[in-house]
Amino acid sequence: MQKKLMIIFFLLIGYCVQLSAQQEMSLLSVDKQTYEAWLQHDWDKLILISKDALHAGIDFYYLRVRLGIAYYARGNYHAALPHLEEAYRQNQEEDYLKEYLYYTYLFTDRWAAANRLASTFPAALKQKTNTVKKPFANLFELGYGYQGLADQSVIDNFQSDADPVQNGYQYIPISIHSVFAGLQHPVGNSFQFYHAFTGLSVDHFRYVQENGTASRDNPYHTDVLQYYAAGNMSLSKNLNLIVGGHLISVFYPVTSIIVRQGRTFLLTETYSDFDYAAFATLYQKFRYGSLGGGFTYGTVNNAKQYQADLKLTLFPFGNKNLYTTTIGTYQRQESIFGTEVNRWIVDQTLGFKVSSSLWLEGYGTLGDMENLMMNDGLIVYNRMDVINSRYGARLIVFPSAHWSVQLHYGYMNSTSSFIDSTTGTQQSPINYGQHHISGLLTRKF
Repeated sequence: MQKKLMIIFFLLIGYCVQLSAQQEMSLLSVDKQTYEAWLQHDWDKLILISKDALHAGIDFYYLRVRLGIAYYARGNYHAALPHLEEAYRQNQEEDYLKEYLYYTYLFTDRWAAANRLASTFPAALKQKTNTVKKPFANLFELGYGYQGLADQSVIDNFQSDADPVQNGYQYIPISIHSVFAGLQHPVGNSFQFYHAFTGLSVDHFRYVQENGTASRDNPYHTDVLQYYAAGNMSLSKNLNLIVGGHLISVFYPVTSIIVRQGRTFLLTETYSDFDYAAFATLYQKFRYGSLGGGFTYGTVNNAKQYQADLKLTLFPFGNKNLYTTTIGTYQRQESIFGTEVNRWIVDQTLGFKVSSSLWLEGYGTLGDMENLMMNDGLIVYNRMDVINSRYGARLIVFPSAHWSVQLHYGYMNSTSSFIDSTTGTQQSPINYGQHHISGLLTRKF
């Protein structure tokens, strides 16, 4: 009997506690508490009360507004988005709500949804958000890069172990200077067109064996001109399709022996090779990141590349205070010699916010990056050697809302091999390191 009374007693206590909680967590009390926290800009308290209220089944327009703006004020844009969207679904007349939702779309890379929302703005809000008309370009980028050998003795002490009767060649990059310029154009609300030009000036150490004679060129100079174009189409608020291509022109000197009227002299002419790459990538955004898959086909350095990529980006805190991107790549390459190579490459990037205007990124890539295409086909490693791994860091500075400056240092472990001209067989590998520094200036309009 006593045991039954104890059970009934505890049940009554639990019921009273639950009843008390329900009385405290009423719509009116939540409205009052969240409004007071709103006036005091106590965003942490507002978020805590609002989450408890939603868990208890209490939901109303101003709760969603306040909770969305509280997350926004904390810089947690991905968490703010569903609450601002729900508030907008209930009431589409408030200009201040439209403005918060518009910038939340932009900060979560949902630019097409932001464009569509901006098209509904009244004239005053369009003027305030600078969305009266679309600019000719909304992004401009200008960059410079340099790569150089970490140890000059690799060339100074070069010795080839290749069979002297074999015809073949071997290249070691000495220095690479690159200039880059990119421009992005908005086309309608759901499409953006981006294109870029890249010029590279490359000096190699070249070793050639031909008909029993060995020769060395230091430097052997080539020039590369590249044009990249890509269209980014928003298929829905969270789904994007990027399709594009990359044209590559390589200009190199060829020296031949000319005999005329009994006299022998050397004639150097400039030849060119043209390569291309085409790609398509589909990105699905979710609350705390995005997942993308893509396919690329290329004809780089007299070979055919079939490449598949899977890219996962995560924002653990719902913003760019901390983010990570992992890319897994499978590449199958078919050479003109009839050989086939299958490769796996993994690229990892981790970035975080240092201050209100400074971000730091670190990255590392493992796997042979021979003729590899990255960043949706924007970067092509069309080199005469093979990068086996790379790692480095980027410092990203935002001096204003429209400008950013990126400074980058990287180190690459590379291998150069003697390649038989007839069979494509590689031998006499030489390993060395290379430094890479670059800068990128970006202007958003």
